[in-house]
Amino acid sequence: MGKIKTAVYICVFILVWVPLVLPLIPGYTQSIKTEDFSIYNPFWNGCFLFKMELSRKGYDVRPLISSLSVLSRAENATLVILGPSSATINPIEITELAAFVRDGGSILIADDFGTGNMFTALLFWTLGLQPPFFWKYPLYGSYKGSLTTWTITPTVTTFNVSHPIFQGVHQIILNAPTALANVPPESQTATLTLGILDVDGDMQLEPFMPDIMLPNAVIVAVYDLSKMSIEVDGQEINYGKGKIVLVSDPSIFNNDMIMRGDNLKFASNLIDWLSGKNDGGSNLVIFDEAHLATPFYSYDKLFGSIMGYIDWASANWLLAPIYPILIVFSIWRWLPRRKPEELGPTPVYLKRGKTFLTERLEWYKENKQYGYAVKLLYRRMKRYILRYLKLKEFDVETVAKMLAKRIPDMKRKEIKRFLETCEVIDRGEKPVFISSDVFLNYFFRMKKIMEGVVSGK
Repeated sequence: MGKIKTAVYICVFILVWVPLVLPLIPGYTQSIKTEDFSIYNPFWNGCFLFKMELSRKGYDVRPLISSLSVLSRAENATLVILGPSSATINPIEITELAAFVRDGGSILIADDFGTGNMFTALLFWTLGLQPPFFWKYPLYGSYKGSLTTWTITPTVTTFNVSHPIFQGVHQIILNAPTALANVPPESQTATLTLGILDVDGDMQLEPFMPDIMLPNAVIVAVYDLSKMSIEVDGQEINYGKGKIVLVSDPSIFNNDMIMRGDNLKFASNLIDWLSGKNDGGSNLVIFDEAHLATPFYSYDKLFGSIMGYIDWASANWLLAPIYPILIVFSIWRWLPRRKPEELGPTPVYLKRGKTFLTERLEWYKENKQYGYAVKLLYRRMKRYILRYLKLKEFDVETVAKMLAKRIPDMKRKEIKRFLETCEVIDRGEKPVFISSDVFLNYFFRMKKIMEGVVSGK
């Protein structure tokens, strides 16, 4: 138990202090990020320009580096997830995310390599909707309608022009996109007229096999839950009050592509519609930085992981009431208590003969520090041996011979081996973390030796 307690203390100590110590290390934390789609990345692959445009329009743009559970405190906000990494998605958070959407929150999910499929599928299943998915293959578009010339940077010009997100948008320029599948017709708002999925990834396009030709490749899918309903027992029930938009190319929003074509206008319209800005909605826009492909050793990842657990646990209605009880129990059960002090004659009398040795042994037993109890009893036994055998110094070989004569049922080798083990424990050369059963074995052996010494047999 001692080893387990020490390991727990070390883990808690590291978890508490790491977020506070790491920022003090020169160069460890970065004010400029280099991760794809980070709003703090000013380079070509970041989304710094997108963030600046939203801030210019009066939006309150904030990053999320912990758990999606914090969305329960951000009523009617807009969550933006660009290029999520499936390896860091916690399925438990999906229930919180689904509740966020049902209550009026909005989400933009943009992905082009299928890493967001599990995330998207769990969300839609939890909401009771048929889940769409992102193809894992790059989508090539026809260059000016040609069936022989294809490009990895196609231009989308086919929109549902009546939808607010395409107001003033005439073209969206993509960069190595994919396509969406399993999207109902009413949710298909932007399509690429003709495209080919490069299934084998050889950049040699075959219209039939193994590549897949898509006459209308879905690029943007829109779900307005307030206008979607299901009939249950003759009653029409809505799926929720929120909105979801899926885009099959997150590159639209990065610094390299957002100023091309009408990409910036499209991105701005998306946030306006999702947030309900024109209808007095929330101006809070949250960019999910927690699920980007960030190195595990980065400060954001370490701090976000720790805070993610805390946020999830504190936001969970089932766990939150248990934590105060768990903290009190931990303090009572795990923290070391005050060690006993030596007692003079008067305190011993007041404690009805309870000596310092007895009090200390009780403390060791209560706190399961059996190794230290062995050291205490062994030192007491050595004093008895020196006194009754009239020895000036304690020599294991000499004492073993003398004890073997006084205790017939214990052999000299057995006594010597036992004394040598106790010596090692007493010198601190052997771990003192022993179980109660081992302690009892030591205790009864010492008792037998001391009875033999005192009786003089």
